[in-house]
Parts: sequence; structure tokens; C-alpha cells
Amino acid sequence: MAESSKKQQYASLHNELSQLNENIVQLNAIIEKASSRLPDLENLGMLHTALTMSASRVLNETSVIDRMQQQQQQLAKQEEQERSREQPE
Repeated sequence: MAESSKKQQYASLHNELSQLNENIVQLNAIIEKASSRLPDLENLGMLHTALTMSASRVLNETSVIDRMQQQQQQLAKQEEQERSREQPE
């Protein structure tokens, strides 16, 4: 009886090891696919960084232009107010 129990345990262990081996083979294939795509992911990361930097620069330039326009408008208002004070009524 003990011998048949051991045979069942060995058979079960053999099945589990076979399944484990299949899983390892599948994992290895997935890792190889992922590693072959690594250069593409690096390029994607660089493109994302470049786009982010470009957008940041454009937005900063736009805000600088807006601030300059506001300052010019304020100066124009101040000059107009000074002119109106200087002119006799």
C-alpha cells in the first residue's frame, strides 16, 4: 500500500513538474519578446520626453508673450492717463 501511495505521489509530482516546465518555457518566450521590443520602448520614452519638453517650452513662451502684451497694455494706459492729465481742459 505504501508503494502505491508513493507511485501516486511521484506521478503527481511528475505532472506538476511538467506543468512548471511548460510555464517556464512560456515565460522565457515572453521575456524574449519583451527584450526584443526594448529598443522600441526606449525610443518611445525619448519621444515622450521630447514632446513634453517641447510643449513646456511652447507654453512658457506663450505665457511670456502674454505677460509682455499685458505690460505693453499697462504702459499704454499709463501713457494715456499721463497725456490726459497734461492736456488742459
